[in-house]
Amino acid sequence: MPPEHLRGAAGYPGMSSHSDGQDTRRRRSTDTAVMLQRMRTIWVIRAGVGNSLAEDFRRLGVVGLTVPFPGDASEATSKEIVDALSRSHPVQAPGMAAFLRRLVHDVAITDVVVTPGGVDAGVLVGEITGSYRYDGLPAIPELCHQRSVLWNHRVLWMTIPTALRRALSAPVPIYRPGAQQALSDVLVDGNRPS
Repeated sequence: MPPEHLRGAAGYPGMSSHSDGQDTRRRRSTDTAVMLQRMRTIWVIRAGVGNSLAEDFRRLGVVGLTVPFPGDASEATSKEIVDALSRSHPVQAPGMAAFLRRLVHDVAITDVVVTPGGVDAGVLVGEITGSYRYDGLPAIPELCHQRSVLWNHRVLWMTIPTALRRALSAPVPIYRPGAQQALSDVLVDGNRPS
């Protein structure tokens, strides 16, 4: 809701200078839909160690994790995933399970995915187009936990402002970076400084 002194002011998002409540509601609904469309969650999903799988991600239209959980993680509880991973990776199991659960349950169709490919390769930007799937015989070895992606474009690393490059550089396989609106402006909408 806008501040009291701006309510009903022409030009204020979602408000109308008309006294017709119907027009105001219709405009507010349209503005909200546009805002929700623009505010899709942005995820950074790394392409393996050193981003070595970025071109494979692009070529195959996927993102995923090489977490060594043997089976469909959407059908397993967090405890079952941690227990299975603890057999071979006792220290890393809780973290790996959390990353896998994030890919399975938090990432959504239409969310934006950003995959750094390295300084020279730039950053791939796409849209999640499919639900989580387990592939027991993946085209990329060990990338059994996947989601489909429509890769839209690539952004050169050096054209991204320094603060946003830092937001894309956390050393974890999957995360929701801060500065969602600024990242959307630069990576999705193409509003890069000249």
